[in-house]
Amino acid sequence: MKVRQAELKVEETRLAATLNALHQQCDAEAALAEASVYEAAANEVEVEVEGPPPKVTQADSKPASDHDEEPADDHGGERASSPPVAEAKCTQVAESSLDPRRFESFSSWRSLLRAVARLIHIASSFKRGNDKSDCQALSPENLDKAKTVVIRSLQRKAFPEVFACIQAGKEIPKQSQLRKLSPYIDKAGCLRVGGRLSQADLESDERNPLIISRQHHVTTLLIRHYHQKVQHQGRHFTEVWLLTHPLLQSVGK
Repeated sequence: MKVRQAELKVEETRLAATLNALHQQCDAEAALAEASVYEAAANEVEVEVEGPPPKVTQADSKPASDHDEEPADDHGGERASSPPVAEAKCTQVAESSLDPRRFESFSSWRSLLRAVARLIHIASSFKRGNDKSDCQALSPENLDKAKTVVIRSLQRKAFPEVFACIQAGKEIPKQSQLRKLSPYIDKAGCLRVGGRLSQADLESDERNPLIISRQHHVTTLLIRHYHQKVQHQGRHFTEVWLLTHPLLQSVGK
């Protein structure tokens, strides 16, 4: 378990460094606060590595795979006419995981996943020492990995004491909303519902839903995304457990 946690920490640090580089080239927090600029960066990112510092280019590319059925973008099908291009100098690596506040300028769950999936691809290319990061169409696996990174970041920000208790083998405090859910940390480092649901005759993700806080912008994007999927497919989903107060309710994948 400790080895796996260390591996996850290294992975998140690498992704945080890549995200920091992207933010620097977009004029850091100023660009992040301006949705129109950052949405262009979120859809597609191309990176060419010619030695340190890396050159980061934001440009339109091919659409992602048909992993979900949402519209191609959030602006009536229109794309940004001239995405910003800049150079980024990553001179210092922050020893922290991805901060969920960095996700707040996104206007859809799909655009957030695409951006994070692209960053994972970039970070992976840097790790392998590739001369170029070939920005191919995103696969379902890319988007699933991005989803894990986003959910894990939200959970660690919202429930740090729960992670600490589970990792230390201690009981979760009685005042915690998660106590009755018997949460556990899965192999990807995410919090899931345990307890009696684990014995139910359901699919794995339905037996042990991911736990997320209701009070975050990304959760709003997730609810909106799931509701649209339900309307399209006409069925109920139960992959994610939304934690509210005083009620608990579940929605789907």
